[in-house]
Amino acid sequence: MSQTSQKDDAPEATTDWRPMVSMLIVLGPPFIGILLLGWQLLTWLQTGKWPSLTFRQFVSGILSQEGSFLQWLSEPHSWYGLHKMTTKLFELPLTVWLLVIAPLIGGWLTSRWLDSKPAKPN
Repeated sequence: MSQTSQKDDAPEATTDWRPMVSMLIVLGPPFIGILLLGWQLLTWLQTGKWPSLTFRQFVSGILSQEGSFLQWLSEPHSWYGLHKMTTKLFELPLTVWLLVIAPLIGGWLTSRWLDSKPAKPN
């Protein structure tokens, strides 16, 4: 047998990117949260006023006021219990979302993702 046929018989090495992507999903929000907290601290040191930034303000900045979700959030006509829960969650500081809630959600999602078997290459 020649060397070329031995190379052809060897299985191809595939890189599983899921652990790296999972780390970014889980560790990215806390890193951004620490940066945001640093910005808030520097602003407070300069002005003496703590710049609050809630998750609702963050979402409102991304979504337009024309959206039906934000209209429901400001004036609900149904799902009143869900509205109360959502309002409480949206009033949390953005740093709480980035440092606590996002890593918990990301960790749960990525653990489910990593538990699944990777697709075999064709």
